[in-house]
Amino acid sequence: VFHEVERLDGIRMVRLLVPPDLESVKLIPAAKPLSDMIMQFFINRQVAPQIAELIPQIALFADLNQGQIKLLASQCDLRNYHRGQKLFSENGVGEEIYLLLNGEIAIYSGDTKNSIGRIHAGECLGEISLLNKTPHSATAIAESDIEVAVLTHQQIDKLVRLHPDIGVTLYHNL
Repeated sequence: VFHEVERLDGIRMVRLLVPPDLESVKLIPAAKPLSDMIMQFFINRQVAPQIAELIPQIALFADLNQGQIKLLASQCDLRNYHRGQKLFSENGVGEEIYLLLNGEIAIYSGDTKNSIGRIHAGECLGEISLLNKTPHSATAIAESDIEVAVLTHQQIDKLVRLHPDIGVTLYHNL
């Protein structure tokens, strides 16, 4: 359609799909929240397909259909932790579910110096504390640099209110 025709609006549309480089841009403080929201869109757009691939492998999310999986994946935030950083502490309040995309997490309980378990890419943690509103039963520490998709209590509540069928499946699986 655009062969040998100058279509600047077509060029603008293409440029909208490429995340801007904000390293050299100076923003006023009032623009920062909007900028963060837009940049989160670009991050989610890149990561959501990877999250959507992992979701069916996790027992808590079994039996969700493709549309529900896409909705769930789009609600996730992406976070990075460095080796040795703590994701959560034993007896701490569970506010988030973590889906490990890359790396490894060690699980510790009590005063032991040795880990009692490991979480690998494609696995989930924190879901029982979040959904049952109970304290964490262990401490989770990044064994390597990791990347996790995070679902907060507020995000899950909002999703369940808008799509009760997802809530029924989550609580049934739990």
